[in-house]
Amino acid sequence: MLILSNAFSTSIISVLPFILLMWGTHSLCYDFTINSKPAPGQQWCTVQGQVDQKNFLSYDCGLNKVKSMSALGGKVNATINWEEQKTLLRDIGNTLKQKLADIKAENDMARGLNTLEGRMCCQHKSNSSWQFGFNGQMWLLFDSDNRRWREIHPGSNWMKEMWENDKEVTELLHRSSIGDCRTWIQNLKEWEAELEPTDTLPLIYILTYSCLLYLLPFLSSTIPLPSPPLPSSLSTPSTVIHFSPLYYFSLSPHFLLYVILYNPKGLLPFPSNFPSLSLSLPPLIPV
Repeated sequence: MLILSNAFSTSIISVLPFILLMWGTHSLCYDFTINSKPAPGQQWCTVQGQVDQKNFLSYDCGLNKVKSMSALGGKVNATINWEEQKTLLRDIGNTLKQKLADIKAENDMARGLNTLEGRMCCQHKSNSSWQFGFNGQMWLLFDSDNRRWREIHPGSNWMKEMWENDKEVTELLHRSSIGDCRTWIQNLKEWEAELEPTDTLPLIYILTYSCLLYLLPFLSSTIPLPSPPLPSSLSTPSTVIHFSPLYYFSLSPHFLLYVILYNPKGLLPFPSNFPSLSLSLPPLIPV
C-alpha cells in the first residue's frame, strides 16, 4: 500500500478548483467587420457568431438578415431572444461605423484604414473583453471586467486615448460584454446537446503531468526499501532518493482522474513486487 505524501496531497487539492473551473466552460464571441467603403456585393457591417471558436451564425447589420451556419444557429435564430440580439448587434455596428469615421478624421495616417474589426468575447461570469484592430491585426484590448483599455499594437496610443475619453462608447462595450453576452451564453444552455465538449481537457492533462513530474520526489512508500549500495567512488555519504511505484503509474495521463474518482483519500494499492527506482546523489553539503 502506498500513501501520497502531504506535499503531494496538498498540491492536488490546490489544483482541483482550477481544474473544475476550466472543465466544460464554453465561450461566446461575436466578430464585427465594419467597412467604410464596401465593394459591390459587400455589406458595410457583418457579424460572425462563434461558440467555442466555431461559427454558428452570420448576421448582416444592413439587411438585418441572419444566416445559420450550424444546427445551433438555426435554433438560436428561431427564438424570441435572438430578436433582442439582432437589435443590440445592429446598434453596436452603427456605433463602430461612426467610430471608424472619427478615427479616419482624427489621424491622417488612418485615412487608408477602411475596415474596422471588433471582437466581443465572454464566458459565464468571467473573461469578458473587446478587441479592435485593422486588417487582421488587433490594436486595442478593452477588459470589460475592470473597464481598462490596453494598447496592443505599437503606435496605437492615440486611438486608445480617443476611445478612453468616449464614455458613451465605453459604457456600451462594458454593458454588451458583461451583461448581454453573458446572458446569451447562459441561454445557450437550453441547447447544451448542440454544444461540443470544450477542448480544455488536453490542457488539464498537460498541466497535471507537469505538476506530477515536479512532485515525484515527494512520493514515498510506507515500507522503507533498502537503499542500493553506494558506489566505491563516493568517499562521502550520498543522499538516496527513492521513487515509489507511483512513478510509473504517473506517466499515464489518466493518473489525476484515477486519484480524483477512485482514491479521494489519496490511497493507491499496488502489487508488492511492482518495480521501483532509486537514485544516489552526492550530498548537497559536504560532511
